[in-house]
Amino acid sequence: MRTWIVGVWALVGAFGCSSSSVSFENGDAAVDDTASPSDSAVDTGPCPPGQSEKAACGKCGSRVRVCGSNGKWSDFSTCSGEGVCAAGATESEACTGGGARKRTCTASCTWGAFGACEGTPSPCGTVGGTEVRGCGRCGTQTRTCLATGWSDYGTCGAEGACAAGTTEMSACPDGGTKTRTCTATCTWDAFGACTGAACASGTVQQTFDGATGAGMWGCAGTVAWSEGSKLCGAGRHVCTAEEFTARRAGLAPNHHYWVKDYLAGSGSETACRASKSTSSNFCPANAPMRACAATKYDGSGNYCTWVACGYESTTTGRVFGGCNDDGKGAGLRAGAVCCD
Repeated sequence: MRTWIVGVWALVGAFGCSSSSVSFENGDAAVDDTASPSDSAVDTGPCPPGQSEKAACGKCGSRVRVCGSNGKWSDFSTCSGEGVCAAGATESEACTGGGARKRTCTASCTWGAFGACEGTPSPCGTVGGTEVRGCGRCGTQTRTCLATGWSDYGTCGAEGACAAGTTEMSACPDGGTKTRTCTATCTWDAFGACTGAACASGTVQQTFDGATGAGMWGCAGTVAWSEGSKLCGAGRHVCTAEEFTARRAGLAPNHHYWVKDYLAGSGSETACRASKSTSSNFCPANAPMRACAATKYDGSGNYCTWVACGYESTTTGRVFGGCNDDGKGAGLRAGAVCCD
């Protein structure tokens, strides 16, 4: 047995009383919220006053009617709470590249997602397909098939270290150069042998890396001053006295070397100097002062009578010397300093 509270309207004529609330128990008067009579089969018979009834309508909406005090059903209310579409309905739209795609209304009266485009294909084939091509240094780039056609190619990626077939040159410690080539897979191969050495012999006695001019090398040898250039490699020349003093950056010779200039000798063994001035000179015409190692004989048997002489007015960095012979011809020969 259910208890129902219903609003009782003023009964006119038969009862003549004002409206009030009445509580009663009547199993037949229960409100049926689950009942859903169809539009074509509406129950119009007697009903328990105050009972309400809900019915489905439209696009997943609902409507309500109420049993009046006269035991008759009222008209249904307007359909409310509807969704956006009728369950099971379909909708199509045109695709940008031609054809169409479709979506279906769900059981809850909301649209599902659009499916794939069907019908006229994209000019480039299957939408979403990709195409890859090579680029740059053995890299790749990709483009995508859109409904309207191919997209632009993306950025070139996964490139190698170099462009296939290109070459790279590097300096060698002796003043020459070495070369390497980029392979077909865009990686560098090994450097080849050094070529174009600073010294004609291919062997550098001493490398000078002066702050004001790297590019000077000491080339060992036993030649006359007039033949010093024979010791320099292709493209190099015997350094002038100024080039030697500027580029050696404090490094002392480890061998006796000719410079290009004729340097006159003057002074005493403990206070000597080399100079381009010939006003005072004790050196032979074919054996001027030169850059000398710290000892009178160098490793090739060349000879400097005096060592640790200054240059022009310089009293520091005393690395010049010479210039007389030891009686065996050793003072008439030396190696050479060669410059770029």
